[in-house]
Amino acid sequence: MALLQILRPTLPILIGTSIMLTLSMGLRQSLGLFMQPLTQDIRISVSDFTLALAVQNLAWGFLQPFAGALTVRYGFRAIMVAGALLYVAGLAFMAGANGLLSVMIGGGVLIGMSLACTAAAIAMSVAARAVPASVRSTVLGLVSGAGSLGALLSAPIGQMLNEGYGWRMGLAGFVVLSFLMIPAAWYAGRVDKIPLPKPADDEIGNSSASVATKIAFSNASFMSHQIGSFLGAFGGGVLYDALGSYTIAWRIGVALGLAGGIIQVAFALIRPSGPPQMQTA
Repeated sequence: MALLQILRPTLPILIGTSIMLTLSMGLRQSLGLFMQPLTQDIRISVSDFTLALAVQNLAWGFLQPFAGALTVRYGFRAIMVAGALLYVAGLAFMAGANGLLSVMIGGGVLIGMSLACTAAAIAMSVAARAVPASVRSTVLGLVSGAGSLGALLSAPIGQMLNEGYGWRMGLAGFVVLSFLMIPAAWYAGRVDKIPLPKPADDEIGNSSASVATKIAFSNASFMSHQIGSFLGAFGGGVLYDALGSYTIAWRIGVALGLAGGIIQVAFALIRPSGPPQMQTA
C-alpha cells in the first residue's frame, strides 16, 4: 500500500511506459511467426528474412545513443511518439511487402529505428526519472518485467490470424496493436514535466548531448550486443538455407552462449568494472 501511495502521482507515466515497452518488444519477438509463409509467398530466402531482422538489431544498437541524446533536446514524449509511429510504418511495410526491399525497410530499418526510441533503454530512463530513488529499483523491475509480457499477447494473436487468414492479415493485426503504442508513449511523455535531479559534476548526465553520445560510442559494450544479434540472426538464416534446419544453428548458439557466459563471469570476478565516466581536466 505504501508503494502504491508513492507511485500514484506517476502511475499514468509508468503504465504508459510499460505498455509501450511490452508492445515494442513483444511484437518484434513474434515476427518469426510469419517467416515461413512470408518467404514462400513473396519468394525470398529465409536468410533474406533474417538479414532484415539482423539489420533491425544493428539499427537499434547504432541509433540508441542518438535517440538518448535527442531526448535531452526535444524531450521524451516527442522521441517516443515518433518511435511509435515508426513502428506502425515498419509493420505496415512488412504487411504489404512483395519483395525483399519492403521487408528490409519495414522489418529492418524502420522497426530498428523505432526500438531505439521505445525499447528498454528509453523506457527505463523514463521510469527512473518518474519515481523517487527509494522505490526506483522496484519500479525498474516492474517495468522491465512488463516488457517480457508482450509476446504473451502478440504471439497468440499473430498465430491465430496467420493460420486463419494468412500472414498479411497477421501482420495487419500487429499494425493495429502497434497503434496502442502512440497513446502509451504520449502518457509516458508526461515525465518531461518532472525536473531532473541535479547531477554530480562527474556524471554523464551533466554533460551535453553530443558529449554523452561520444561517451556512449567509446564504450564497446551499447553496440557489442547488437553486433552479436546481427550475426546470430543472419547466421541462423544462412545455416537454415544451406542445411534445411536450425539444428546446427541451435547447437552453435548454445555453445557460444555457454562460452560467453563463462568468459563474462570470469572477467567480472577478475576485474570488476564500473559505468563509463567522463574524463575531467
